[in-house]
Amino acid sequence: LKVKLNALKLEYLQILAEKKFVRDQKQKLRLEQDEKECRKQIEDKITEYKNYNYAFVSNPQVLFFERRENKIIPQQSLDLLLSNLRLPLPMLKTWIKHPKRRTYFGVTLSRNGNTGQKYNLFSGWAIEPKQHDCSNFLNFIYNVICDQNQKIYEWLLDWLAHMFQFPERKSDSTVAVALRGLKGIGKNFFAEKIIELIGERHSMLIQQEDLLFGRFKEHLL
Repeated sequence: LKVKLNALKLEYLQILAEKKFVRDQKQKLRLEQDEKECRKQIEDKITEYKNYNYAFVSNPQVLFFERRENKIIPQQSLDLLLSNLRLPLPMLKTWIKHPKRRTYFGVTLSRNGNTGQKYNLFSGWAIEPKQHDCSNFLNFIYNVICDQNQKIYEWLLDWLAHMFQFPERKSDSTVAVALRGLKGIGKNFFAEKIIELIGERHSMLIQQEDLLFGRFKEHLL
């Protein structure tokens, strides 16, 4: 696609250069038509390129989502990212004005793919489910994480199951799981194994609470 864009760019610039030295009216009209058609092809290719890599979301503010990493891109950063192609048309403005721009109204996280006009942030779990013996990990959760408390153990399994079965819904309990204990007993091991199932696109492991709550968190106490 970039090769095609560069070829169209050269063709477009050649037409503009030729127009400067043409005096014959018929030939000038032909060049103007060629310029118009070439410009449209460039606009279509720009839109095709950006639709593949990005999504325009009104949420209600304007957001840009990068497809491969599922992350928000500020408009200024997106302009800089695309400027290295050095096309004769501004890529971002061309894409925004194009009738075939990939546009959504809001975002969601849905496994079934039926998201209507909302941009789906869900890209699948890191590991596909299959029949397997996970008794060792369940024993670890029961004995270490839940301290052999059956009630807490069942609640935690329900909490985890809800997260995988209904990622688009908040849990009815609206509780965040916090693990406290001595160093080295397996808190990080538990979190890392869950992250392996979820995948890095939908999870992250942090070591500092400020990255989660910010520096000013007195209102949470």
